[in-house]
Amino acid sequence: MGTDLLERAHNAAYRFPPEFAGFTATVSTSAGTTGSITVTGKREIGYELAAASEDDAAWLREQVASILGHRWNTSFAEGDGRFPHRSQDDGDPTGTLVHLEGDRMSSAYRVGGEEIREVHRTAGETRFTIVVSGSIYTPEGRLPNHFSVYYWDLARNRLTKADQYRDVYTECGGVFLPASRTITTADDQGLVTRVLTFGAHEVIR
Repeated sequence: MGTDLLERAHNAAYRFPPEFAGFTATVSTSAGTTGSITVTGKREIGYELAAASEDDAAWLREQVASILGHRWNTSFAEGDGRFPHRSQDDGDPTGTLVHLEGDRMSSAYRVGGEEIREVHRTAGETRFTIVVSGSIYTPEGRLPNHFSVYYWDLARNRLTKADQYRDVYTECGGVFLPASRTITTADDQGLVTRVLTFGAHEVIR
């Protein structure tokens, strides 16, 4: 049952078309980094940047890779379908928890209907949960655009950070491409907001 739930949710999500060859776009950050990207594959991303700082350029690359990695067309069998699944009805009203058995990050997904509502993972001494709070419904599938990530320190058993994401997409040549990403981070130091903006999109034919 867990496999069926997760596979249906995977298939209902928006991804780039299988024939998608990539795109080019300008990029800029709220900290002042500017430049352009050329994307020809899930991990084939070329950058030409005038960086405001090394940290800001690294942040830009991290966000671009994250956005594209989640949208690139990948089959269920290539990803979460590689693992046995175990479903758990824990009484949560938003859906059923589906655990991936043998996954190195102890991953689990909460699935409601045909939507992934939560993602739970552990990395070293940190546990984090992604909570999806909003999506765009395109003809090709659901595209999450509002979500939050919560981080816990397992050794101290305390919440250490929360990131709120607001993504905007634009349709270009029949493909939904990123237009902006805004991340607001809350931690013990206060609130910080960073913005990544894309422009002048051109789909590679």
